[in-house]
Amino acid sequence: MNRTTVYDKPTLRYDHGYLLVSNHQSSLDSWFVGHTCFPRPVWFPAKSELFQIPIARHVIAGWRAFPVKRGMHDYEAMAFTAALLQKYIVLIHPEGTRNPGRELKPGKPGVGKIIHDARCTVIPVYFEGMDKLLPRGRIMPSWGNHVPIIFGEPIDFSDLFPLESSLQISEAIVARVMQSISELQRVLIAHLENEDQD
Repeated sequence: MNRTTVYDKPTLRYDHGYLLVSNHQSSLDSWFVGHTCFPRPVWFPAKSELFQIPIARHVIAGWRAFPVKRGMHDYEAMAFTAALLQKYIVLIHPEGTRNPGRELKPGKPGVGKIIHDARCTVIPVYFEGMDKLLPRGRIMPSWGNHVPIIFGEPIDFSDLFPLESSLQISEAIVARVMQSISELQRVLIAHLENEDQD
């Protein structure tokens, strides 16, 4: 069995939409972060190719996944995400692709565009160990790992939301998102190091 430790989980109102933004280590990340928000369900984007596989389509649809076309600006998926954020929880990995380890990649400007359009509450999330639970190339998880996860405070975009939508604004928003995730990374590593010393 795996051991999950959750730090600083926020209270998520039932009458409010939230965007969770997290690092991305494995294909199970969205499910993992989502189940920590129970009983509220979490929606998340998944590559559209998965919806062409009969069994996979039914499984991930049951997890509240919705298709996104990779390698292009999928404006339909972006608009759908913004609409969901009016009252539901949506999880996005701003890096776009899986990134094992601790070196975070830059976020995608499309995530900044979604945040600017939706004017939503954005909560950063960081976790460790999912790259060991389900490494790239494996089909079955490797059980027996510790997977710690930490939630941050909502990110303040009050200076950017009033500005007209542009690529520069989207880049500034997602850069702030990645900075918040990076700060959580440092906090979580400090937590783990202190626990090892106790």
